[in-house]
Amino acid sequence: MLQTSECDLYVGNLAFLAMLIGMNNSSGSHCVQCEKKARDFCCDNMHPHEMRTKASLTECLNEFNTRRLTSRGVQNHKGVNSLGLLDIDPRRIIVPILCCPMGLVDKLLATFKDWTTHEVEVLPGPAHDISETHRSNEESHAVSKALEDQTRQLHLQNNIPQTALLLREAYDARAKARSEGTESKVELR
Repeated sequence: MLQTSECDLYVGNLAFLAMLIGMNNSSGSHCVQCEKKARDFCCDNMHPHEMRTKASLTECLNEFNTRRLTSRGVQNHKGVNSLGLLDIDPRRIIVPILCCPMGLVDKLLATFKDWTTHEVEVLPGPAHDISETHRSNEESHAVSKALEDQTRQLHLQNNIPQTALLLREAYDARAKARSEGTESKVELR
């Protein structure tokens, strides 16, 4: 059996490092060193109690297992969804330097593509209308997805029939927005 010590540092592929601490298929949306989601990343607002530790990983796994008993739709709790491959302290992980610029460049390229498509590209009347409809549908889908996430959090905190109804309505609104976005994307092509 592999023994680890307190002076070990862990370097590797980010997805592999996430699996080491029990974050299977969660490396893209949750930080391996703190409990924040990607959209909440902000180093200026980091608090010590948000840092991952062995104990916090265990708490997250226990909470995931508890929620999983009542709802199969739960995929993880703060990114944790399995027992870690190794018993390591997440504070000893060194995030690969290549992952940070790759993530930023991916976002930059997507933003640049959107800008060129919507601001620079000149389309004739009907094609422009289809493009604007698609853009509007994508924005609507993003808003409805955020609303669904907020409603899900509210429901998990309160778990009353009213929040369950709100969650269902938010889910339906997101599904409708996604469907409209898919239709407009097909029409755009």
